[in-house]
Amino acid sequence: MGGRVILHGERICGGIGIGRLFFIDRNFSKIPHLERTSGQLLLEIERLRRALDDAEADLKTIIAQNDLDHESASILEAQRMMIADPTVFDMICKMILDRKINAEWAVLNVVDQLISIFKSNGVDYYVKAKIADCEAIRDKIIGKLTGNGTGAVFDELPQEDFIVCAKNLTLDELFTFSKNPFVKGVALEAPGGVSHISIVLRTLNIPAVIGIPDLIKILDYGDSLIVNGFQGELILRPTKSEIAEARRTADNFKNYFSMLLADVDVPSVSSDGRVLSVGGNIEQVGEVDFVKKYGGEFIGLFRTELMFSKQYEIPDENTHYDVYYQVLHRTLPNRATIRIFDFGEDKSGAIVTKGSLGIRGIRLCKQRPDVFMPQIRGLIRAAKLGNLNILLPFVSTVNEVEEFRELLESTAAEMGLSENLESVRIGAMIEVPASIFIAGQLARRVDFFSVGTNDLIQYLMAVERRDEFSSYYFSHYFPAVTRILYDLANVAKEAGKPISICGEMASDPYFSLVFLAMGISGLSMNPTSIPIVKKVIKNGTAAEGEALLKKLLAAEDKAEVIQILDNSMSFKNNDIFRREWNLWL
Repeated sequence: MGGRVILHGERICGGIGIGRLFFIDRNFSKIPHLERTSGQLLLEIERLRRALDDAEADLKTIIAQNDLDHESASILEAQRMMIADPTVFDMICKMILDRKINAEWAVLNVVDQLISIFKSNGVDYYVKAKIADCEAIRDKIIGKLTGNGTGAVFDELPQEDFIVCAKNLTLDELFTFSKNPFVKGVALEAPGGVSHISIVLRTLNIPAVIGIPDLIKILDYGDSLIVNGFQGELILRPTKSEIAEARRTADNFKNYFSMLLADVDVPSVSSDGRVLSVGGNIEQVGEVDFVKKYGGEFIGLFRTELMFSKQYEIPDENTHYDVYYQVLHRTLPNRATIRIFDFGEDKSGAIVTKGSLGIRGIRLCKQRPDVFMPQIRGLIRAAKLGNLNILLPFVSTVNEVEEFRELLESTAAEMGLSENLESVRIGAMIEVPASIFIAGQLARRVDFFSVGTNDLIQYLMAVERRDEFSSYYFSHYFPAVTRILYDLANVAKEAGKPISICGEMASDPYFSLVFLAMGISGLSMNPTSIPIVKKVIKNGTAAEGEALLKKLLAAEDKAEVIQILDNSMSFKNNDIFRREWNLWL
């Protein structure tokens, strides 16, 4: 075990987390590293024996097939012989017994040793082939040990405060970890930005630092950790005084956040009487309660594709109906905006789109009626509750909206439920640059606009939002972003249509009064950001926002925008914009 180390990454979710390391393996996303008692070791060896037997049996079955070519059969036979080799079994057993660890971890260690031995002999074709064989049998054995990896990571979690460290996490894993009372923070190698893992971390309010280079290589089993989500720091093996200071900081933040919550149920109306409603984004039904807890006045975005990714099957009409009914019922008497499926490459599931452009959102739904129609029918049935907004993502043409309206109305008529649509509102998500230039025409076909600033900025600035090397350009502080939102707000105002901001930019409190001055109707964000945004709006005035907006519209670069916001907002609201808790500028 090494000494104290401070690692730096992206500030994803504020808060302080203190606990022991629980890391998900260096090379596998679902392999836990567990210490075993003496009484559990024989069970681990038996698990290993069964896994080896099953893995060998699988290979025998494949080799016996007549359609394999000679070379492929030879490769598989070599791998089968390695799995059946008593020496391999003995090496893994010795690792289990000597280090008192679970079979999966022992397999990884032994195979790593074998690979190192082969590498020491050179890098010719034979060595590369043997390394490939080692990696293949490693995957095969671990697959058998974990049941192909599903759920294994959660079979035995620590019964003490711990920090989850990994190269990356799936959304399913994150949701499961969030329900464990001992999880105090998350640290990942993968870059975050506005990926869905980042958004969900903020929603769940888990202290997190993401994008830490070579994190897993640096960790050592048994490490204690401090996650400082405000500073974007992960402290490995902290001193006792650092742990004590971290606990004091966590207590201070708790008191600060309590101040923000003090009047959170009061509507977000500025001091001079201008209304800017604040709501929440959700991924699960239960998060409606989080939105209400933190003062949210509506549900601005329900990302329905995440219900798909958990099942790896197409949800049927009844599943859709049950979920939407619960969301709408829990949101009453306020409205809830449910976005139809939008599959991008940052999602998981059976029909994920590869690449950030092309066939996704409303385009994909048109091409996959088997996926889309059960959702439409479920929405129509749930609409009976009367507070439903349907949001169409990735809109780029007028006819996409018209075709959806026709489909919705004809389907409702076929179901005998046309009356359910009487209070349904249909909105276009503005995130494709093309939709900006036809916003006036779209306004005549939709009931509201919702601006998805995450994707809009990506396409506007020509940057991949998850690319750490071009992350400078993925920012809502560029003057072009403010100007586009100002123009969109004017289009919506002239058409008499509400317009909301639902991307991460909505939760930036430095922009709250700017949005107020623009005439934006609503802001929708991760639930834990709601209190500070509402506090800023209630403490400010439209006049202050207008003065700030005027300066921003004249700004020429990102640095100037940041300086204007910092000077204008921090001075007046120094009790709100506390430097130690600032996740923005």
